[in-house]
Amino acid sequence: MGDTDNTVAVTGAADFLGSHICRALLHCGYAVRAVTHEGSNGKLPDDLSEQVELQSADVRNPESLNQAFQHAHAVVHSADIMTVDADPNGLADEVNLIGTRNVIQACIGTGVRRLVHISSVHAFSPLRGTTLSVSSKLGQNSKIPYVATKAEAHMSVLDAARGGLLNASIVCPSNLIGPGDSEPTPGGSMLLAMARKQLPCLINGGFWWSDVRDVANAIANAVEANGYGGEVYFTAGQYAKTSQLARLCSQVLGRNVKRPVIPYSLARATLPLIRSRAAKRSLSSLYSRNSLKLLHDCPAAVDESLAISQLGYESRPPEESIRDALNWFTEQGIRF
Repeated sequence: MGDTDNTVAVTGAADFLGSHICRALLHCGYAVRAVTHEGSNGKLPDDLSEQVELQSADVRNPESLNQAFQHAHAVVHSADIMTVDADPNGLADEVNLIGTRNVIQACIGTGVRRLVHISSVHAFSPLRGTTLSVSSKLGQNSKIPYVATKAEAHMSVLDAARGGLLNASIVCPSNLIGPGDSEPTPGGSMLLAMARKQLPCLINGGFWWSDVRDVANAIANAVEANGYGGEVYFTAGQYAKTSQLARLCSQVLGRNVKRPVIPYSLARATLPLIRSRAAKRSLSSLYSRNSLKLLHDCPAAVDESLAISQLGYESRPPEESIRDALNWFTEQGIRF
């Protein structure tokens, strides 16, 4: 077990972002306790498993969190469920909201000195054409399960910090891309589908894209960032239209993977047809009504000034992230 003054527990450590957070913390000299859901330890890369303390826990089980956080100096809460469409079993609510509240209580109960909570730029209300900042309204009333539950969790952490219950801050990444995406995540799935020319079409719109390594480095720095708690840091990265991503993929691969680009209005009108074609490649989730809404409501700008000044956040060009992601997939024997 690591020294209390140096041990950082990371929930969701076996996930895409979580594993990179562990690496960034190790690079900063911390002892890392990788807190993973029971049965998911095998997802940790072998070299990472050898450098961290492994601990199983379920964010829905308060007692397991109390055990996982014992003698930890800080906690990075990265575990969540990405559920854009319907959530009939309420898993997003259980993991994203109730799980976060359990993490807060476990931190308080075990004497953890600092919590860094991983929220999302998607935790906010639609911001099409405007700037996302700390004054933007959260999306608790959204009909998109991921948005609503991440917004409620975000507010729970703010309430605990502002109420003096816990020294906590929040980091809000955007869509993550980069190497090591073993699941893969929605961003990685889209890159693979682009590389394979499996997407039926591209929608005329874009997202903000964060390189997972840049975000992980900022999160590691947030563990000891100066401040009184309750800070919100945006690490949105670079904005790119879907057509730009396809062009960058083409450049990296040395072959044309571009697809037809259609307006948002046409995509909405013909969504059942698009989804039926995408379903043949198991890609229908990329073309759900809620996915289109997130694309359409993407903010025009994001205020990253606090992350830049306090966390040293820097975002690399998307072409580097795409190249490294595709190279990593190739190294894993994934063909496209």
